[in-house]
Amino acid sequence: LVGDPKEALSTLLHPHPRRILIISVNSITKTKTDWAMKHYAPSLSQLIGSVTSDQIARYSTDTIDIVRYAYNSWAEHYSTPEHPVEFNFVEVSFNAVADDDERKFLNSIGTNFHLSDEEVDRLIAAARKVLRDDPEFKAFLDRDHPGVQ
Repeated sequence: LVGDPKEALSTLLHPHPRRILIISVNSITKTKTDWAMKHYAPSLSQLIGSVTSDQIARYSTDTIDIVRYAYNSWAEHYSTPEHPVEFNFVEVSFNAVADDDERKFLNSIGTNFHLSDEEVDRLIAAARKVLRDDPEFKAFLDRDHPGVQ
């Protein structure tokens, strides 16, 4: 929102960080589009839904790439031998859920603000596991506290 990361960090009263970690929570779902296997044309709403989902996914991927590039460039630019700046980026997404059944369940949750307690609990548990299992997140934590996860 602020633009330049250095300005943002000054606003947060931490103008000289050594390490920056961004955790992106990607809630894009991949619903099953079985209409592609049918012998009849999909409805207009099915087509619009499919195209819209693809556009949002591409936009999200592009945005993540831009953020990674910007912060890596920024960290490199502001690093000095006396004060290196490291940048880490972790994405938490349904794609990283290892269990097939759980990933299917999570992808079937509607994108609204009316989630059941079970859905919320399972989303939180999945996000926690994906984050804790992420190699870049583990490496980030291990830099300050080796062996502690």
